[in-house]
Amino acid sequence: MKPEFILATMGDIWDEEKPLILNDPLADPRGAYVSEVIPDSKLVIAQREMLESNPTYRQIIPYVIVTYRGEILSYRRTSKVGEQRLAGKSSVGWGGHVDIAKDAVWNTDGSLCLISTLLGCTNRELSEELGLTSEDYESPRVLGFIAGSGSEVDKVHAGVVLTVELSMEGRVKITAEDELTDLSFETQSDIELGDEYDRMTDNPGELESWSRAIIQSVVI
Repeated sequence: MKPEFILATMGDIWDEEKPLILNDPLADPRGAYVSEVIPDSKLVIAQREMLESNPTYRQIIPYVIVTYRGEILSYRRTSKVGEQRLAGKSSVGWGGHVDIAKDAVWNTDGSLCLISTLLGCTNRELSEELGLTSEDYESPRVLGFIAGSGSEVDKVHAGVVLTVELSMEGRVKITAEDELTDLSFETQSDIELGDEYDRMTDNPGELESWSRAIIQSVVI
């Protein structure tokens, strides 16, 4: 199998005491703040296999919240999902690793254009996971960043949190039905209440950690 090269950062740029960093998407819709939080000198391109269990680095994930008229698109990962450490968990985040071969946008000086690369990855993942084109939603807005350490998955990943507003509800359709299920639009408060119930009853479908942090801390 051909090696997959993905985008990551050095782990030392993230503060574990402040796992969620918020941006003002109205003042900074294109996310210029991204390059301040993730400077070029801290970017790393490496084989995914090498990064999966090495907390010296954090794999970058565009983590996209899909909304429509005040509701958030949620789903649950099945046992067949690629990242087995998240199997059974519910989520409000769409997206995946930044694949250098598919997503990288380069500046004329040979450096990586980070924001364009992240937006390209966002568009690709929404197309692959939900069958959407860029015409189906407004331009992505950067909400902030997330990099916790509460689980083994958290320790090797950092998320750039974005949001997109759909133009039509009926456009979405899960393409990987064997990996993702229970697609639904819910209000933010209903998602939070459902997660509290799942945790109280030890339901394995509780929210994954990033989704919980965002639902509890960010008004979407």
